Amino acid sequence: MQLPLPRSTTLTAHPFGLEWMPDGTLYLDWLDSGTVKVQSTIWRLANQAHQWEQLRAINQHCNNPTLQRIAGTADKLGLACIIGVKNSQVEVGAFLYDLPTATIGPLFASYQPPQGGYIWNVQRQEGLVSGGNIFSTLQWLTPQGTVPVTLTLQNSGNIWHLPESVTAEAQAETSQAYYQRYSQASPVGETGSMDWAWKTDQIAFWATLAPIGRAYSLLERVSWNLYILDRHTMTAQSIFTSDSDGGSVRWSPDGQWLAYDTSGKWPFQSAGLYLWSTRTGKTYRVYNGNISAFAWAPSQQDIATIIASSETEYELWKFDVRSIINSDGAGT
Repeated sequence: MQLPLPRSTTLTAHPFGLEWMPDGTLYLDWLDSGTVKVQSTIWRLANQAHQWEQLRAINQHCNNPTLQRIAGTADKLGLACIIGVKNSQVEVGAFLYDLPTATIGPLFASYQPPQGGYIWNVQRQEGLVSGGNIFSTLQWLTPQGTVPVTLTLQNSGNIWHLPESVTAEAQAETSQAYYQRYSQASPVGETGSMDWAWKTDQIAFWATLAPIGRAYSLLERVSWNLYILDRHTMTAQSIFTSDSDGGSVRWSPDGQWLAYDTSGKWPFQSAGLYLWSTRTGKTYRVYNGNISAFAWAPSQQDIATIIASSETEYELWKFDVRSIINSDGAGT
């Protein structure tokens, strides 16, 4: 079933993040990466509505907002907003948008977490941050500050102790040293998107150890692994290896299903959206093609998926999860 999308006025605009709230409302951040400046806005499609509207309560008070994951609550949106520029680098802050009161406040009163995508677990009062720079690793978010996730990954003879990335970044004192990773052998791997199933305390995240021990290029195709981390035992297992870049991950509301996509680089041979069952370990294909964003329905009977039909055109589709499982993952 196809749903509407906001009308784009430029060829450089594209959907970036998607959230589907329990009242049936869809939220979308729409990024315009034009040549003059990058501008992101938040849009809303109410349940049963046929037209998107800008969420001005956010767009007027948050500079270039992007949606972030909030687990364990039904009345808040996570946001990342630009708060300033320091040493020629854009600084991004973490904020919460309260839906009942339509107000915005900082996630933490005393500090801003490192740059990167984050997820906040309201039930645990802790979260995770990943991404943001070439030393991307997982760090715990707490009201007191950030703490590196103590975890060691092994793959194809490489070993990566995740806190080593924090040390490597701290040692990069100059801009030249900061980007030496691309011309010299890298000592660390890299993490990507993650999500937290708050009901089961399972954390899914993408990571690659391929850069370790050799120069790494953004244009180079390397393998990524999708890991499941048990918060209680702090043990991680790889459930999938992609020969292209890892995309996004989203747990179902009950934490029994994991949706993930592989974004890949040209020619996008492995791009697609998949479902993985925690009970059976079986994988089902939802869609074969390029995905921009996706989100589970509150009932988890559907997945809203933004498909990149071309470099400048996007479509929003709703896929019925039950029919995909019953058809053994034939997809659409």
